[in-house]
Amino acid sequence: MKIAEHLYLRGYTTYPRTESTTFSPNFNFKEVLLSLKDHDEYGEYASDLLKNGMNKPRKGVDAGDHPPITPVKSANGELHGAELRVYDYITSNFLACISQDATYDAVRTEFMIGDEKFKMKGQILLDPGFIEIQPWQRHEDKEIPLFEVASIIDVKGTHIGEGRTEPPTYLTEADLISQMEKHGIGTDASIPTHIQNIIDRNYVTIQDPGRKLVPTALGNALVKGYCEIDPELALPQVRSNIEKSCELIAKGKADFNQVINHVLKVFKAKFVHFKLSVGLMERLLNIMLNV
Repeated sequence: MKIAEHLYLRGYTTYPRTESTTFSPNFNFKEVLLSLKDHDEYGEYASDLLKNGMNKPRKGVDAGDHPPITPVKSANGELHGAELRVYDYITSNFLACISQDATYDAVRTEFMIGDEKFKMKGQILLDPGFIEIQPWQRHEDKEIPLFEVASIIDVKGTHIGEGRTEPPTYLTEADLISQMEKHGIGTDASIPTHIQNIIDRNYVTIQDPGRKLVPTALGNALVKGYCEIDPELALPQVRSNIEKSCELIAKGKADFNQVINHVLKVFKAKFVHFKLSVGLMERLLNIMLNV
């Protein structure tokens, strides 16, 4: 987030703290493409879009704050390291969203062995479209034979594989952001602060590679204590409901004072209940932290 803000302040990209994913009807795509024409990596692609026409972006969400994050000017040789990677991602994503769709030739085959039905799928990329600028989005080609209906095929062999399910790994920062967005906790502007807070307060530590969030003994003890005393304190619904109420206030569909009074009443009751049960939290902390 700091890198994205630094790019914005230096005039390379638009304001990064936005939740909007749709462009306004009067957004000047041509102006952005013209600013990229002299870029060593994106110039040819931007020129091709100007010459052959752009594809209308899919409609997203208009949060009413700022437009989606886009590049503002070319950055030939001026950025390095993480700044360059963030700029490249923003620029390639912008170009991809106004590019043509990718086209695949897909084949699906169903066949029977005895009474058991099996399915096999294959696909071949015909026209890369936006994948040309975002090659990591490409699905691997898988070519399979073309069979005719009611064909009889010899089975050369069968194999039964044995495997075991594995427990999930720790959430990465990106995973946690996805979950917070899914449950309506925080905004694009506040989510980075929430994550930094749980790191600063030693509830989780960062594990590389992948920046995984590993709960500490203190973090585990607090969550267990909350779940024993009042599970809602550790679940997303309460915070999510407050966020939704704030949205309703902003849209003029809820009364500010009524929402404030309701929230204060709810949390006062939770505070009183937690205060009466704080001994349980102290015992859990003593046990789990070996204090």
